[in-house]
Amino acid sequence: MKSDLNAMRRRRPDGDKTRERIIDAAGELFAQYGYQGTTSKAICQRSKVNQAAVNYHFGSRQELYKEILYQAHEALLELDHLDALLDDKCSAPEQLYNFLAEIIPAIMDAKSWQLRVWAREIAVPSEFLSQLVEQQISPKFTRLQGLIADVTGIPLDDSRLLPAMFSTLAPCLMLLVLNRENSMPLSPIFDYDSAELVTYLHRFLLAGLQAIRV
Repeated sequence: MKSDLNAMRRRRPDGDKTRERIIDAAGELFAQYGYQGTTSKAICQRSKVNQAAVNYHFGSRQELYKEILYQAHEALLELDHLDALLDDKCSAPEQLYNFLAEIIPAIMDAKSWQLRVWAREIAVPSEFLSQLVEQQISPKFTRLQGLIADVTGIPLDDSRLLPAMFSTLAPCLMLLVLNRENSMPLSPIFDYDSAELVTYLHRFLLAGLQAIRV
């Protein structure tokens, strides 16, 4: 189905612009109201297209949301880029810093719908999250698992590696779900310089990971 849609888009010179307009409009709505709270009618009104155009480019509202989820996740960190960050020419501690230096500013500085969609999906998962986990998240998790195994010396098949992964990823996940617009006790973290936060988290996490090194 997806290849057929791609072929149709190539036959229309204005297809890419229309498609991106639908994605941007739907992304803003999904970020604000979630999947269940966003209707096809609202998407059409905001993007100034009819339902036929949405179906033409995506097949359905469900497939449009899957594309939105994919783009939201990729906006944080693409798999190829993660592989480049985890270059084995660098030491494991340096790779950890490279990862944090990429992901933390991306979360701290982002004000686009992509981040808000992803934060909402984590807080209130839709029926499509499991597919995204299988196709996009699991491969990245596996790469990071190898990195934490290198830092700690814990074998990949050792159950002690999972808490180490949780401790490493928890600050990133917290930043994702934390609402920067509401007056919450932790919200002022977004006022910090992202580079300084990266340095702090790297020292903090590296000390903890090396403390449990086997």
